[in-house]
Amino acid sequence: MGTQDDFAFAQEFINSGNLVDSEATFLWEPGFATWQAFGVRVNSSMAILSADLSGISPVFFGFGETEQQQVLDSLSEFQ
Repeated sequence: MGTQDDFAFAQEFINSGNLVDSEATFLWEPGFATWQAFGVRVNSSMAILSADLSGISPVFFGFGETEQQQVLDSLSEFQ
Protein backbone atom coordinates (compact mmCIF):
# COMPACT_ATOMS: atom_id res chain seq x y z
CA MET A 1 0.00 0.00 0.00
CA GLY A 2 1.33 3.38 -0.89
CA THR A 3 -0.19 6.79 -0.81
CA GLN A 4 1.30 9.17 -3.29
CA ASP A 5 -0.17 12.39 -4.54
CA ASP A 6 1.30 11.76 -7.99
CA PHE A 7 -0.19 8.69 -9.68
CA ALA A 8 2.45 8.81 -12.42
CA PHE A 9 5.20 8.45 -9.79
CA ALA A 10 3.40 5.48 -8.24
CA GLN A 11 3.27 3.84 -11.68
CA GLU A 12 6.96 4.61 -12.23
CA PHE A 13 7.78 2.84 -8.94
CA ILE A 14 5.92 -0.28 -10.08
CA ASN A 15 7.52 -0.24 -13.52
CA SER A 16 11.07 0.43 -12.33
CA GLY A 17 10.86 -2.45 -9.86
CA ASN A 18 9.69 -4.91 -12.51
CA LEU A 19 6.51 -5.43 -10.52
CA VAL A 20 4.02 -5.11 -13.39
CA ASP A 21 3.65 -8.88 -13.80
CA SER A 22 4.11 -9.78 -10.13
CA GLU A 23 1.43 -11.18 -7.89
CA ALA A 24 1.52 -8.02 -5.78
CA THR A 25 -1.51 -5.74 -5.89
CA PHE A 26 -0.90 -2.06 -5.36
CA LEU A 27 -3.39 0.29 -3.76
CA TRP A 28 -3.05 3.92 -4.69
CA GLU A 29 -5.15 6.29 -2.65
CA PRO A 30 -4.66 10.03 -3.17
CA GLY A 31 -6.72 11.18 -0.19
CA PHE A 32 -4.27 9.93 2.49
CA ALA A 33 -7.11 8.40 4.55
CA THR A 34 -5.35 5.04 4.59
CA TRP A 35 -2.35 6.61 6.32
CA GLN A 36 -4.22 7.01 9.57
CA ALA A 37 -5.59 3.48 9.48
CA PHE A 38 -2.09 1.98 9.28
CA GLY A 39 -0.16 4.49 11.38
CA VAL A 40 1.78 6.15 8.57
CA ARG A 41 2.61 9.68 9.67
CA VAL A 42 4.91 11.09 7.00
CA ASN A 43 5.00 11.46 3.25
CA SER A 44 7.24 9.30 1.05
CA SER A 45 6.48 6.08 2.86
CA MET A 46 4.72 2.82 2.16
CA ALA A 47 3.82 -0.51 3.73
CA ILE A 48 3.13 -3.99 2.42
CA LEU A 49 -0.05 -5.74 3.54
CA SER A 50 -0.99 -9.38 3.18
CA ALA A 51 -3.92 -10.11 0.87
CA ASP A 52 -6.21 -10.83 3.82
CA LEU A 53 -4.90 -7.74 5.67
CA SER A 54 -3.72 -9.88 8.59
CA GLY A 55 -0.08 -8.85 8.20
CA ILE A 56 1.64 -5.55 7.59
CA SER A 57 5.30 -4.81 6.98
CA PRO A 58 7.23 -2.09 8.74
CA VAL A 59 6.71 1.29 7.10
CA PHE A 60 9.31 2.03 4.44
CA PHE A 61 10.58 5.59 4.08
CA GLY A 62 12.01 7.02 0.88
CA PHE A 63 12.17 5.52 -2.56
CA GLY A 64 15.81 5.42 -3.58
CA GLU A 65 17.41 2.25 -4.91
CA THR A 66 18.25 0.94 -1.42
CA GLU A 67 14.72 1.45 -0.14
CA GLN A 68 13.22 -0.01 -3.30
CA GLN A 69 15.30 -3.17 -2.81
CA GLN A 70 14.14 -3.43 0.82
CA VAL A 71 10.54 -3.33 -0.40
CA LEU A 72 11.20 -5.99 -3.02
CA ASP A 73 12.94 -8.21 -0.46
CA SER A 74 9.97 -7.88 1.90
CA LEU A 75 7.44 -8.97 -0.71
CA SER A 76 8.39 -12.63 -0.28
CA GLU A 77 7.14 -12.53 3.32
CA PHE A 78 3.63 -11.65 2.16
CA GLN A 79 3.11 -14.06 -0.75
